[in-house]
Amino acid sequence: MSASRCLVALLGGLALTIPGPQVRADTDDFEAAAEAAAEAGPAELREMRDKYQTARRQLQQVRAERFQRLTEEYRFQLLRREQVFREQADLDNLLHTRAELERIGDKPDRELTPPSNPAALAGLWALYETNRNRINQEYQSRFVALTQSYLRALRDLIAQLTREDRIEDAIRCREEVETVSNAWDYLAALEAVRAASGNASP
Repeated sequence: MSASRCLVALLGGLALTIPGPQVRADTDDFEAAAEAAAEAGPAELREMRDKYQTARRQLQQVRAERFQRLTEEYRFQLLRREQVFREQADLDNLLHTRAELERIGDKPDRELTPPSNPAALAGLWALYETNRNRINQEYQSRFVALTQSYLRALRDLIAQLTREDRIEDAIRCREEVETVSNAWDYLAALEAVRAASGNASP
């Protein structure tokens, strides 16, 4: 089986459970380098890169949707807390809760920081942060697995092209390996996954 078909099989298993439309990926060095090299390299490389980027964007879409649902649930719980404080005539906590509702507004999840008075929210923010961290960890784990599958397929393709004496194409694929394996977002996710598993690099 060719390296390109191997990648299709590998990515298929990761992407089967990822619904939703494609969206623009977060800005990072890999995307910029990949776009600049879009017309460079063999057709096999371009096809593999396209499939990797598509699966990656789908992962990001799922994370964004989960973050949105989490933030909506946090806002709903704040509204419930506001009603309780109003009924109890608890002015201080009512004002803290309204300030938090105003603070979060329509901000994307990635822009949210701890409230100025988290104690007044009786654990709501702690629960929110716990769930947000879990969503991030699951995304990082899937992203690392996806990228490592892509890198393995690229190395297989390099070997195949070398055997076929397509040396320039093999060099282009090796450059892709260097670009992807050194991208800051991949390295950050890899370090986070290693730390979570107790295998952080020294």
